Amino acid sequence: MAVDASSIRRWLSAFHREGLPGLLARPVPGRPSKLNRTQEKIVRRWLLDSPSEHGFDTELWTAAKLAELIRQEWRISFNARYLPRWLRMQGFSLQKPERVPRERDPEVIAAWLTSEWLRIKKKRIASMRA
Repeated sequence: MAVDASSIRRWLSAFHREGLPGLLARPVPGRPSKLNRTQEKIVRRWLLDSPSEHGFDTELWTAAKLAELIRQEWRISFNARYLPRWLRMQGFSLQKPERVPRERDPEVIAAWLTSEWLRIKKKRIASMRA
């Protein structure tokens, strides 16, 4: 692995100025957050509520809904494509609700599995042996 001479000179200079702490990596600050800590706590609390409690039609949070709610509350504009990344940094994960048909009856399914599925499975095994 080759290291450029200018990097070595920079490291030596930092070591002479600050000692060993001068060689430690420093975090890059990046762009400041649009929300302060109090606002971030409020947003995290909103996500524990149902979206309908905040005036939305459905029970599923989306980045667009959250961006709209932040805009309404504090007039802070967030790009909805950025919010999933911000949410991951806050400890949330993207999730889709499991769709369950209204007509689904677990008792009927269990009965089918014990009777019909075994019958179908036995026929298939018998036909494969023949």
